[in-house]
Amino acid sequence: MRAEGTQSKQAMESPSTRSLMRIECFRVASLAFFIYEIALTLDQEVEFVWPQPNNSWLKWQYFFTRYFALTASIANRVIDYFSMTSTGLVPTPLRRWVSCQVIIGGALILSVETQLMMRVYALYKRSTRVALLLLFLLLCEILFAIIGLVLKPDTGAYSTSVALLTPDSFIYFGISATIVQFIVLTLTILKYKSLTKTLIVNTSVASCLLKDEILGFVVTLFVTTWTWLSAITHLTVGINDSWLLAIVSCIGSRLVLERLSKMKKPPELSTFLSSPRLMTYADSFGEPQGEPS
Repeated sequence: MRAEGTQSKQAMESPSTRSLMRIECFRVASLAFFIYEIALTLDQEVEFVWPQPNNSWLKWQYFFTRYFALTASIANRVIDYFSMTSTGLVPTPLRRWVSCQVIIGGALILSVETQLMMRVYALYKRSTRVALLLLFLLLCEILFAIIGLVLKPDTGAYSTSVALLTPDSFIYFGISATIVQFIVLTLTILKYKSLTKTLIVNTSVASCLLKDEILGFVVTLFVTTWTWLSAITHLTVGINDSWLLAIVSCIGSRLVLERLSKMKKPPELSTFLSSPRLMTYADSFGEPQGEPS
């Protein structure tokens, strides 16, 4: 009787083929969007990223944000295909792979957050207190990701497809990342308001430089919150992680492209970029700074 009850429960929890195909279509759509985004910005990548020297931090930041996420997305789709064509419950290695998606998604989010934190650090004139605060926030995110993996090593779901397994370990990292992103976003907005009031140059230039970062923060914050909420509520199970990789990668790579493209703008903008009032990412790594004219 117990065996029959267990089989009946698993049968009820097992999704229909139509449901699996619908979920997988959404996930494949995220990969298609990802590839389209890469094709759309490939000319900018060749123009602005490839000529950068090998010691350029932004160059490798771009390659990691773009192609690490692409590799992970393709790997997930391949694993989904083999899991959907297999019979029986998902093997333990595949369960653990899904549970460890927090490492993949977390690394990508941390990569984008690092870009935005470097801007905040520069905006606050390389303040030691700000640097320590940002470092503390990053360490907290990493710590909570580890805690999530330890406490939630497996999703505990009973499904015949990897596509339906939700990485519960992302809940811990996701909540901490949301708090961190909100704090850094607040610091950015406060400094943005201050700069637009005190800068001598046209405030539209300041807006051009900072609105991209603010928008990137808002979208990243939304996607991160969406992901860990879906991990708790199971409302968008199997879809959230694929779109997380695509959207966050898009944000991170476009921020780098936007930054590098501004280096080739007219002289007045180039002067503003190198001013001590708004140091760039490169400035934060000790490259020479120019003086505003």
